[in-house]
Amino acid sequence: MAVITLGSAKGAPGVTTAALGLALTWGSPVVLVEADLSGSSVLAGYRRGEIPHDRGIVQLAVAQMQMSMIDAIWTQTIELAKDVLLLAGFPNPAQSGALAGMWGDLGSAFRSLEAAGVDVIVDLGRVGGRLDERESLVAMADHHLILTRSSLPEVYTAREFSQRYAKVADVAADIMGTAVVVVGSGRPYGAREIAKTCGLPLAGDIAWDPKSAAVYATGAPEPRNFSSRPLGRSLGALGSTVRERIARRRQQLQGVDQ
Repeated sequence: MAVITLGSAKGAPGVTTAALGLALTWGSPVVLVEADLSGSSVLAGYRRGEIPHDRGIVQLAVAQMQMSMIDAIWTQTIELAKDVLLLAGFPNPAQSGALAGMWGDLGSAFRSLEAAGVDVIVDLGRVGGRLDERESLVAMADHHLILTRSSLPEVYTAREFSQRYAKVADVAADIMGTAVVVVGSGRPYGAREIAKTCGLPLAGDIAWDPKSAAVYATGAPEPRNFSSRPLGRSLGALGSTVRERIARRRQQLQGVDQ
């Protein structure tokens, strides 16, 4: 089982849509964590406000004072679908300080979930070039995905952002577990070209499919043949690639340790 983090360096390339789509198509037990400091959007968007936002990461900060972090997580998750749980994010961005000093403990708890046979997908939202406490989640993740659209300004920022990860260890990016995901390849630059520019492996590309994306973003009705549309197919391919890369990375790390 694994912990996967997703974030962007600039703009809004669709990190939440990608994280939610991956979780809903993952095919095995998974917890989706909204760790975006700009606030939560899954309950208001995908679930259209039908579920009260009375559990989540803010309440977790209080609950973990009374029990272990892992037990607190289970009390604060919300079922989105079969085998898919949500740890909802901050209803108000001003509440993001509630987890100050706790992100490292949260990351350790995610490892406990992994040991219990549950994968964790973490939506970091826009991370940008500045360091923050959520770096501890990236550091302990099995795989970190940097999302970018294919416009020149976003690619440039993604490249600068990627170079920071290249400096944190004297090992290949494959072993570090960091890769690029391009949203809307060919609009105008291709995914492989962008990954090469960033100096990181390409984990995959997510199809530009606004009608399907609206299902995840705003709870819009599913279009006909939803799962077989471009977005669904690209999410499925990305999930398979991420699993393969994690398995390969673990083999490489075992070789480094020997």
